[in-house]
Amino acid sequence: MRYIKVALIGAGSRGRHAYGNYVLNNQDKIRYVAVIEPDVNKRMALAAEHNINSKMCFEDEDDFFKLGKVCDAIIIAHQDKQHYKTAIKALNLAYDVLLEKPITPDAFECMDLEEGAKRNGVNLMVCHVLRYTEFYEKIKELLDKKVIGDLIGFDHKENIGHYHMAHSFVRGNWRNSNETSPIILAKTCHDMDIITWLVNDECTAVYSSGSLDYFKKENAPRESSKKCLECNLNEECIFS
Repeated sequence: MRYIKVALIGAGSRGRHAYGNYVLNNQDKIRYVAVIEPDVNKRMALAAEHNINSKMCFEDEDDFFKLGKVCDAIIIAHQDKQHYKTAIKALNLAYDVLLEKPITPDAFECMDLEEGAKRNGVNLMVCHVLRYTEFYEKIKELLDKKVIGDLIGFDHKENIGHYHMAHSFVRGNWRNSNETSPIILAKTCHDMDIITWLVNDECTAVYSSGSLDYFKKENAPRESSKKCLECNLNEECIFS
């Protein structure tokens, strides 16, 4: 059986480790044959791990797309607000696309990508990976067979660890919703997908509520400063 040839756009944690590890462990099924990544260190590391020819390593995605269709599919795993412009180029070249979640923070861009996939007769897939975990598959089976009766309520919580919160959503890649997806989309789109899948019914209403109760100036330790690197508590603070 011929393996699937894939180009990776975005050699960060998801592209390199989540999907990259799968690729390395399933070389008979799938291989990275090209990498597009502006960070030279990430690009070179990925290329070395997957033995990618230097001619197929690109800093700029436009240089890659100029080649036309040179492989079977593309995995897009860079930042959320970059997804649309990259994915629409790939779809228009008749690439099947595996797109990191969320698709894009813009609803109109989402619909345009859907139309682009239909227009070009290709697959546009989104990485909602929770559906493929064994325990969720079992829950889905039990609900569909009504083993535990009719579903009348669903209590689901998304808890974020202090380290992940501080380093991803306060000072990390998702720190500013003007630059990327807001936390409610970036973190909970997985949850919305899994709920939709498990419940298997149309949503009729959505509402949101919240408040800032603890992380306020008056609750900051007396010895703290504005920036972590300048703070006297840097070594002992769990958020540093």
